[in-house]
Amino acid sequence: MPGKPPQSQVQIRYPKPEEFGTIMGFRHQTARASFPGAKINRNMLESNIMRMMESDPESVMVADEAGAIIGCVAMKRKGTLSGKTGVVEHIFVEKGSRGRGIAKVLMKAVEERLKKEGIRKVRATVTISNNPSLKMFRSLGYNKRRVVLEKNIR
Repeated sequence: MPGKPPQSQVQIRYPKPEEFGTIMGFRHQTARASFPGAKINRNMLESNIMRMMESDPESVMVADEAGAIIGCVAMKRKGTLSGKTGVVEHIFVEKGSRGRGIAKVLMKAVEERLKKEGIRKVRATVTISNNPSLKMFRSLGYNKRRVVLEKNIR
């Protein structure tokens, strides 16, 4: 894309604790764009990612471009009936950096990290209306394995 640097200038690294505010700032921005009309509990989201960073600092990775964080992925490792699995809890890219393959670079970093740990399966839950995310995961070879049904009870 003209005017946007290629993803090759992006470094994937672990975030510093003092960068948490920056990460959450654009996480809230991206949540509003990805889930229009949804009520998102900011405190729960923030405490979830903060707990992940505190309990396992290598479970959260950021995309850094010239010292600015432009993307983030947070994952967990879970024991399942079919063995240990990596689970992507959150992945988001700053609005102005979308469409450059940053999420793909973050996901490839997650996959490499899990491979080094001997984990051979990774899972992500994507909201059905989040077409850009669905397209990105499918382009990386992810397949639909289950469907989650949800209902608001009034």
